[in-house]
Amino acid sequence: MQNATRLTTAVRRLLADGQSLEEAIAFLRRSGRSKGESILVIADAQGIDTSAATAAVHGSATWRDRAESDTELNRSIWDGLNRAGTQRPDGAVDLTDWLNTRDE
Repeated sequence: MQNATRLTTAVRRLLADGQSLEEAIAFLRRSGRSKGESILVIADAQGIDTSAATAAVHGSATWRDRAESDTELNRSIWDGLNRAGTQRPDGAVDLTDWLNTRDE
């Protein structure tokens, strides 16, 4: 990511100056940052985990045009991982066997 520290500082400044989180997310997108980059910058700028930053960016009006396709992509990825793995008693999916076949 191009100079993440500068972006984080810029977002912190926007928020400190009273701009909303939505406006900060819009700034990142206008600056050419991807959704993934925006998530990382928002997480760093706000001192939150990436899960919370993902929810903020994915749910933003700024990225609304991508929400449906991104949700479907995530669902497809998780479905594929679930099919590739072995269900454990605790409900988690173990991908060890699948990963070992990738090394062969």
